[in-house]
Amino acid sequence: MAHTLAAAPWRRVLASIYDLFLQLAIIMVCAIVYAIFVNKITGQGVENLPRWIHQATLFPIMICCSFIYSHWCWSKSGRTLGMQAWHLQVADAYGEHKTLSIKDSLYRFIGSMFLPINLLLIFIHPKKQSLSDIFSNSQTIYYKNR
Repeated sequence: MAHTLAAAPWRRVLASIYDLFLQLAIIMVCAIVYAIFVNKITGQGVENLPRWIHQATLFPIMICCSFIYSHWCWSKSGRTLGMQAWHLQVADAYGEHKTLSIKDSLYRFIGSMFLPINLLLIFIHPKKQSLSDIFSNSQTIYYKNR
């Protein structure tokens, strides 16, 4: 039998920290692949290219890679790895397991970019919802098998 309730704010913060390290690893891999790709195409290191080229290409690539990871997790199991470690998952308004569509994943991802507001909201919102939850019409719940 499964037991569900709104996720405690401290669990959400710890899951976010866990996911932050995973996202940083994904971004580092993207940056390495980008540097290798630029080196193969131009025949010179990335340090020889104008800064604006990096800003116009690398940042969007890193954001896309980060979103792809998040969407893949939310659409398959309703959980990122950090959420799995802390027994959290995305649920609908009634607490039922929910996997997110690409639209809801995008809304949730955009909402997660407002970290300070999210941290404040999960402590003061009556339903312990963050902007990510509000934007994607979902909630984050504590899920523990008994």
